[in-house]
Amino acid sequence: MVEVMERAATSDLPVDEIAENFSAIMLAGFHTTQNALCATIYFVLTHPEAHAKLISELQAAFASPEDVSGDVAASLPYLNAIITESLRLYPPVPLGGPRVSPGAYVDGTYIPAGTEICTSLFALHHNPEYFNEPYEFIPERWTDPESTDKKEAVQPFLVGSRSCVAKYFAKQMMQLTLASFFMEYEAEYIGPVKDWQRESRCYAFWEVPDLKLKLRKREAI
Repeated sequence: MVEVMERAATSDLPVDEIAENFSAIMLAGFHTTQNALCATIYFVLTHPEAHAKLISELQAAFASPEDVSGDVAASLPYLNAIITESLRLYPPVPLGGPRVSPGAYVDGTYIPAGTEICTSLFALHHNPEYFNEPYEFIPERWTDPESTDKKEAVQPFLVGSRSCVAKYFAKQMMQLTLASFFMEYEAEYIGPVKDWQRESRCYAFWEVPDLKLKLRKREAI
């Protein structure tokens, strides 16, 4: 995008359109991933048992942080369970894209034609009809074959033709970043916020408090 901006004077693309796309890329490609990573690190560090299980899985798969690879990280069940559970609790985009109602009844309520509506992913992901203990961080719900949770209800990247075009890239980025981070550092959450999630504010995107950590290089295995 920087290159496009530099060539704007000789481009057929209007500067306003370039600026709009640049803003969209920054919000969708940076802000969302940053918040998802912060949320995942927070959940792991405030759940010691999950933290220990993740470290055990990573150390069994990789000899050092330098050995972390995308293919192996993508195959690790507990790492991916942690990522999915974090995206369930803390969807980077808490609201779905808006739609205009053609005029229809939804669950007994009439939505007049022309009404702009959207789905709350946060509400969907925390619905007790779909998830046991919906507000609890339980990665095991994604690895336990006996789990009765409605896993298909989790749609952090939306579905259909308007789903996130970079969802596979975003997930791989999270896999690699988290695997490398927890292999490289012994981390401890030291922030003053006792419930980081409750202190977050939801608008179109999340406004999150600082994530304060104490890091120490992990000794070689």
